[in-house]
Amino acid sequence: MGVSLYRTENGGSSWIDISNSGIHVDHHAMFFTGTSILEGNDGGFYRSTNNGNIWNKINNLPLTQFYAIDIDYLTPERIYGGTQDNNTIRTWNGGINTWEPILGGDGMYCLVDYTNSDRIYCEYQYGNLFRSDDGGYNMNYISGPMSGDRVNWSAPLAMDPQSSSTLYFGTYRVWKTTNYGDSWQSVSDDLTHGIDHYFYTLTTIDVSPVNPSIVIAGSGDGLVHVSTNGGLTWQNISAGLPERWVTRVKADPFDAQTIYVTLSGFRWDEPLPHVFKSINLGQTWTNISGNLPELPVNDIALDPDFPGKVIVGTDAGLYGSINDGQSWSWIWDGLPAVAICALKIHEPTRTIVAGTYGLSSYKANLDDILTGISPAVNSKKIALSAFPNPVQNQTRLRFYLPAECTVSITLTGMNGTPVQTIFQGNLPKGKQDIPVVIGNENHTIPPGVYILKVDGGSFTGSIKIVKV
Repeated sequence: MGVSLYRTENGGSSWIDISNSGIHVDHHAMFFTGTSILEGNDGGFYRSTNNGNIWNKINNLPLTQFYAIDIDYLTPERIYGGTQDNNTIRTWNGGINTWEPILGGDGMYCLVDYTNSDRIYCEYQYGNLFRSDDGGYNMNYISGPMSGDRVNWSAPLAMDPQSSSTLYFGTYRVWKTTNYGDSWQSVSDDLTHGIDHYFYTLTTIDVSPVNPSIVIAGSGDGLVHVSTNGGLTWQNISAGLPERWVTRVKADPFDAQTIYVTLSGFRWDEPLPHVFKSINLGQTWTNISGNLPELPVNDIALDPDFPGKVIVGTDAGLYGSINDGQSWSWIWDGLPAVAICALKIHEPTRTIVAGTYGLSSYKANLDDILTGISPAVNSKKIALSAFPNPVQNQTRLRFYLPAECTVSITLTGMNGTPVQTIFQGNLPKGKQDIPVVIGNENHTIPPGVYILKVDGGSFTGSIKIVKV
């Protein structure tokens, strides 16, 4: 059993390849029962009743192996995932039977532009990165400048949370684009120990939602680096961390100086959990693994509304803490004790999606699995985007409204003084696309920096715009 599957009928003197008869490649498990063979591989679960001459796939089991998950910010029922040997896939409506492939190979990191649902980034193994501008129907290869670099099986990709045209991509160094991947620039030296092997590559990148100039990168050989100027310079902040595979780096949603790191000792045959926190951008680290079971930790998610509420995906299930890692508990009874490789939170709807390696993906509401603190009673922040920006006279304001409500949209100066009322009225739940005309023939607004504010009572947001 390997990529192919072979059978011998003469004690091993000769072999017949039986993997070309309707069965997926990359074989893991086989069991003989009566006259049947049950077989598991990267494509799922198969059965043969004639010694492997013909195989039939058993399709009613959720066995997809996910490496990555993303949620379309503007249309959150659309979920995307990179999967082992089964493409980058997506569901339009969150249905169990509505997944479809949009890019082949082993699907890895995938991201949807939070300002434009038609702009999708996805990749297959070893850093082959693509972008779609038409909702996934056509894919354009955009990783040419990095194609000669030493790169991980799953090359990390991160998007600036305040400027969707800016992305970071990891090989053994960090690459940056400010024009959606049309061009790339290397913005770091080698951030690994420099050995010519794909273990010595970057595995994870994150950008601070509080200060996007802060970028963090982790590698498969145990190094973590941080930049505080958008990638211009980098500092090694690995001191105090175990020399293990860095599975995820994560910036805190409330404090720019606070970051988290998870690591896995799987490659070293070490089962210990590794979750670390720093409140000074990695100058010192605190081990917050606490009472986590002895399992590798693959991903970490932070509640965007409540400081101290942390979720980690391990090799055998999901665990959470409501006191910043002082104590951990099993938090999702409906999710089996399976390897959790990817976590994604959709802030406006407080939805979390977990991608498992072998049991497909699961979705839940954060308030159903992280108990102990009531849902927010104050206004919840919503993310806004405006395009074009800078703007002459007209732009479009886009955001997701978690519930139907009466909304006021105003333009203010940087000092908070109201300049213009853009919109007042009732808006339905869902994706919003509001035309914004700045000034009119009776009210000229001079060039400068302004703030567009959305106030929906329970939901508020603001974005800086530049009028030219």
